[in-house]
Amino acid sequence: DPVQLAAAFLREQSAYSDTSGQGERDESSFHEQPGHARLFISAGRKDGFSPRDIVYAVSSACNMPERAVGDIQMYPAYSFVQIPSSYVNRVISRLDGAEIRGVRIGVSQARPRQQ
Repeated sequence: DPVQLAAAFLREQSAYSDTSGQGERDESSFHEQPGHARLFISAGRKDGFSPRDIVYAVSSACNMPERAVGDIQMYPAYSFVQIPSSYVNRVISRLDGAEIRGVRIGVSQARPRQQ
């Protein structure tokens, strides 16, 4: 379907908010949506992960529709993903400690950055 292909392309292109190249968090570009939560994933670009890998892992962990996966921010060593709050516990319980692409990942609810 061309519409889904275009949406996936745009999602992947917008997922890269780290423009510094140094892996600093750019929290200013993230806006949490009501009814959603942000998860921290202990794998990033240096692990060979792409936004598509994150979408697939999170959605398949609990039969969540791929379109329900929200913003993804990828950095060299870690990633953030926004998902509906109702899926948080299931995604964490099924993915925390799982091995994806040969990498054991940690998944937890993201905490606000300490200043």
